[in-house]
Amino acid sequence: MRKSKMSLIIMVVFVISTFLAICVSAQTVEAATNKPYSNVQFEVKNAGDNNYVMEVTFTFPTSGYEVEYDDQVALAGMVNPDGSTSMSFRASVNEIIEPSGECLQVETKETITYTLGKLSKGKHLFILGFDDGTEIGNYTIEIDAYEKYLPTPDQVEIKVQPDTFSWSAGNHYKALVNLTFPDSGYRVDYEDALTTSTVENPDGSDYTSHVANANITKYTGPSLTVITTKTLEYDLGYLPFNSLQQFVFYVDGLKYYVQFISPKVLPVTGSTQTTSSIQAAESYTLEWVEYNPPMNDMEVKIVNDSEANYIAYVDIAVRNESGYRITTDGEVAVSAGVNPDGSTLKTLQALATVEMYDGRVTGTQTMKQAKFDLGKLSSGKYRFVFAGKAFNFDVESGTVLPGLYGDLNNDSNVNSIDFAVFRKYMLDGNSDGISLKFADLNGDGVVNSIDFANLRLYLLGKVSKLPVSF
Repeated sequence: MRKSKMSLIIMVVFVISTFLAICVSAQTVEAATNKPYSNVQFEVKNAGDNNYVMEVTFTFPTSGYEVEYDDQVALAGMVNPDGSTSMSFRASVNEIIEPSGECLQVETKETITYTLGKLSKGKHLFILGFDDGTEIGNYTIEIDAYEKYLPTPDQVEIKVQPDTFSWSAGNHYKALVNLTFPDSGYRVDYEDALTTSTVENPDGSDYTSHVANANITKYTGPSLTVITTKTLEYDLGYLPFNSLQQFVFYVDGLKYYVQFISPKVLPVTGSTQTTSSIQAAESYTLEWVEYNPPMNDMEVKIVNDSEANYIAYVDIAVRNESGYRITTDGEVAVSAGVNPDGSTLKTLQALATVEMYDGRVTGTQTMKQAKFDLGKLSSGKYRFVFAGKAFNFDVESGTVLPGLYGDLNNDSNVNSIDFAVFRKYMLDGNSDGISLKFADLNGDGVVNSIDFANLRLYLLGKVSKLPVSF
C-alpha cells in the first residue's frame, strides 16, 4: 500500500512536469488583434515620502503567459477643466507572450510595476498601451497626502514658566508651546531635546538661547472641521538668577521666540512651587529690516591714508537701542555729476546696507562704524553717499561738509521738494527735519527771505548756481 502511493506520487509529478514542459513553448500575441487577458487592474501605491508606483495586474485564462515591458514612463503636463494642472503618465507594454502548448487551465495573474516618482495632491492620469499605440486601459490617480505647513503667529503661543526653585541652582523652567489648528488634519513631529548656546547681543552682551525644532504637516484630504490644540513641552533646566534667556521655536526654518529674565523668586513656604512672574511675549518671526539713519546720528571722516589713498569712516551713534548692523564689503561705486555752480562733482556711493533688528534689543547707546576704501583721489570736490545721505568733501582742504546747499530734506537733490520745505519753514518757523545750515544760500549766517528767493531763482533757471555752493 505504501509502495502503491509512492508510485502514484511519482506518476503525478512526472505528468505535471511533462505538462509544464510542453507549456513553456511560446509565441508573441498580436496586440492589435488579440488580447488574451480577461481583466486589467490598476493600483497606485505610496512607496514612501510621496514617491509613488503603479502596479498593473493582468488576468489570464491559463498559466504560461509573460508580459514584456519597459518600466519607463513618458510624462506630460495637462490642464484640467477647472484650471488646475496635473500630470499625465504614458506607459507601454512591448509584447505579451502566450504558451503554444497545453497549460494548466487555471486563471493566473501577472503584475508589472512602473515608477511614477513624487506626486503632488490632486488628480493625475495613467495611460497604458502597446507599442503600436493600442490602448490597454487608463486610470485616474487621486492623491491625498500630507504637505508641509507653516503656522501663522496667532496659531503659536509660547509660555515659559518656573516650576521648581533652588537657592544654589536658580529656577527650574519649562517651555510650553501651544499650537492651534482649524481642523483635525495636522500632525506635529518633534523631539523634546533642546540645543542650548550662548548668543551675543548687538551691543556686545550675551544671552542663553534654547532652540527647539518641529515639523508640521497638513493632510490634503478631508478632515474633521474642529479646532484642535497640540501642546509641546520642553525642559529648560535650572537657569541662573537675573540672567537673560531666550526660547526659540523653529518650524521648518520659521522662527518664533520669547525672551525673558530669570528673576530671583522666593519659594512658597512649605512648597517648592513658585508663582511665575514671567509673561510670555507674543510670538513672531525675527528679522533684520532696512534702516535709514538720520543725519544727526551719523558722522563721516575722510582720512588720507598714504600717497593720496583715502579712507572714509562712517560712525552711526544709535542712542536708544543696540539692534543695528552695517553690512558692507567696504567698496564704493564711482559716478560723475555736476554741482549747482556748474563744476564737476564725483560721487562715491558706499555699497552698504544698514539694518535694524526687529526683535528684542537692549536699550543702550551703541556705536557702529563702517570703513570704505575710496582709493587714490586727485584734487577736487567729491561727494560721499552713505544710506541716502550725502557728505561732500574737498581733497585739497580735507574738509568734510555733510549735505548739499539747497538740499533741505537731505535726499541729495535740490528740487521743488526743498522749495516746499523752505516755504513751510518761512510760514511757521518750524525747523524739525530741516538742515538749516544748507538753507543759508548766501552765506551771511542767517536764513531768511533772501535765501528763499535765491532758491526760487535757481529752481526757475534764472541763475545757474547758488551764491554759496560746495
